[in-house]
Amino acid sequence: MRRFLLNYLKENLRKAGIRAKIFYRTDLGWVDVFTQKFTCDICQYPNLKRYESLRSIVITESDEVVGNSIFTTPENLHKVLSKLTSRDFIKFEDWLSNYKDKDRNFYEKIFEILKDKYGKTIAKKIIEGLLFLYTAGYALETERVPYSALFSYMLDLGLIIEETKEIVKPKTFTANLTLNGSKIAKVELFDRIDDDKLYRIVKNFGFERTFIAVIGLSGRRGMILREIDIECGSDFYDLISSIKVEDIFKLRGDIFKNLCTTLCYTVFYNDLIKFFKELIKAGLAFYYPVHDVYGTFLERVYGTPKEVASVITSMSFCKIDEKFVERFGELLDMFYRRFGRGVEYKKAFELGIIRKCEGGIEVTEKFENFVRVRFAKLISEICESLGI
Repeated sequence: MRRFLLNYLKENLRKAGIRAKIFYRTDLGWVDVFTQKFTCDICQYPNLKRYESLRSIVITESDEVVGNSIFTTPENLHKVLSKLTSRDFIKFEDWLSNYKDKDRNFYEKIFEILKDKYGKTIAKKIIEGLLFLYTAGYALETERVPYSALFSYMLDLGLIIEETKEIVKPKTFTANLTLNGSKIAKVELFDRIDDDKLYRIVKNFGFERTFIAVIGLSGRRGMILREIDIECGSDFYDLISSIKVEDIFKLRGDIFKNLCTTLCYTVFYNDLIKFFKELIKAGLAFYYPVHDVYGTFLERVYGTPKEVASVITSMSFCKIDEKFVERFGELLDMFYRRFGRGVEYKKAFELGIIRKCEGGIEVTEKFENFVRVRFAKLISEICESLGI
């Protein structure tokens, strides 16, 4: 049903002259459909707190208004769309009755070919391998990579292509999905998405922590958790010893996202590993090595595609006090010797960690340890405020 609803929205919003982006990442996580006037999410268990301040259409099991958002059933979706856009929309049921599911037909055709040629078990593994490539983006053709033994079968059917950046032998090849391979992977993915299972996973991990993970770990393709060597609890002294300040200061861009990323790779990290392992059990995530296009090993990661990230976004929400975000940004600035007049600056000045001099601001040898301690204290305070 989710795949049909997305195709209905994409097709009919386009007919109405409304430009829509599918699986779009915003400051508050992923949305299924993004337009300039409103967003749309498809979710059986939407988080009410999330939608109170959003202007969103949430396709779910009931009809109600939550803050600025409208919750609606598929049967009444056309009415909500017409009201918000002043355009006429066909009923979802009427559209569905005339819809030709070309992607499903193609999926079943390829599966039958694979089953006849290699057997049902291998056919299922090949489909799963396509989903892996959809999640990872590309993969090195080497025995160290999951499903790489099946790449030749995918290549024979035009489901992947081989690429290389090297001009001398032996060349290193990467496997990339073709458009047909991507179509099959998406059908398989939507078949695997189960709102009930995902809701249980999100609830066990915590709605607040899930939201922070979505913000902190999301990239172009979905959510990625890098494998790192860390043992960290929320205890203040554990944090001091585990925080790697040099890694935190490599972060660039949005301060709130960087704060969420820091939480993910400190206090939440061990539980996030368990979270991703649950997604793997549900067939919605993978654990795999990452190489550059020349075959050099970079790291191991846990990854889940944007379609899954969008569903768990709609189930989660958390509001971190703005003062914590400001302090985090101030500590980042201080590390790069950009001194303002905030809480952390005043604390450092009071303790004699920094002092005014003729050339501006001078730091003592205790400065970096001060920043580490203040980061640990900030993270500890955030966890306490959220009841985590």
